[in-house]
Amino acid sequence: MLPRQFDTSVDVLGGIVKIVTYGRPDDYYETLSGRYSALTSAEIDAKAVEALEGGDLVFVVVGDADVVRPQLETLGLPIEVREAETSPSE
Repeated sequence: MLPRQFDTSVDVLGGIVKIVTYGRPDDYYETLSGRYSALTSAEIDAKAVEALEGGDLVFVVVGDADVVRPQLETLGLPIEVREAETSPSE
């Protein structure tokens, strides 16, 4: 079982609802960690490509814009630069 997965009664009920909704076996959560551990990097990459669409993602890159921007420009994605906010005491 995953840590902190079922801390409250609401969490437990949510887990039961997901088991019923998605037709999962009763031991789904007990065996989940083992199934995750058995996955290879290639399997994880394939599932991510299958599940995610590029338009759904936002990448946040933190660093010196003069250094990072040229590297990002090679990707052909839109780039938005924001300055770091500082607190009044700084």
